[in-house]
Amino acid sequence: MTVKQSISGFIQAGGKSRRMGQNKALLKLAGLKLIEYPIKELSNIVSELGIITNTPEVYLDLNVTCYADIWPGLGPLAGIYSALEYSSNDYVLSLACDMPFISRELLEFLIKSIKSKQDYQICVPLDFNGEVQPLCAIYDKSCKKHILELINQSKYAPRELFSLVNTKIVLFKEFSYLAGAENFFKNINSPEDFDLANKILESNSK
Repeated sequence: MTVKQSISGFIQAGGKSRRMGQNKALLKLAGLKLIEYPIKELSNIVSELGIITNTPEVYLDLNVTCYADIWPGLGPLAGIYSALEYSSNDYVLSLACDMPFISRELLEFLIKSIKSKQDYQICVPLDFNGEVQPLCAIYDKSCKKHILELINQSKYAPRELFSLVNTKIVLFKEFSYLAGAENFFKNINSPEDFDLANKILESNSK
C-alpha cells in the first residue's frame, strides 16, 4: 500500500494551447482526458491535490480543487509560484497537464531525492537529452521570494530559478531503469504530438 507523502501535488493547466487550437488538457487520449493522467499518478502519493487554472468550470467533473493563477499569462514560473502560495505543505510537486507518460514511480523517486538532504529547495529531473524538466519537479515554499524577484525583473523561465536556490538535479541515468522512462517527458503541444502519444499508448497496450 502506498503511503501518502506530506507534499502537495499541483497540475499546471493555465497555458493557452495555441498550437492545439483548443484546451489540450481536455483532449481525450486512450479514453482519458490529458489532465487525468497526472491526476491519476499524483492522487495516491500526495496529501493535497490541486489544479492551477483560470477556467475552473471546465474541470468540475474531476473533483479536484482548482486555484486561480495569481499572474495569468506569465507562464509556468508564475504557475509554480501560485501552487506554492496555495499549498498547505512546504513541498509542491508541480506537473504539466500534458505529460501522459509520467509514472507514479518517477514521482516517488523525486520525492525520495529531495528528502535525501534537508536543505534542497528544488528537485528537478533531466530528460534523455539532458534538458531540465521544470514542470515535473518539486519546489519548496522558500522558493517563493526568489520567484517574486524574477517576475519583478520580467524573467519568467523556471530555469532562471535553479541557480538562485539549492537545487538537486536528477540525471536521467539515475531513473532510466524505471519502466517507460524514455517517454516520461513527452508532452502534447501539437496535433502531431497527440498522434504520436496515441501510437505509443497503442504500442504499450499490445
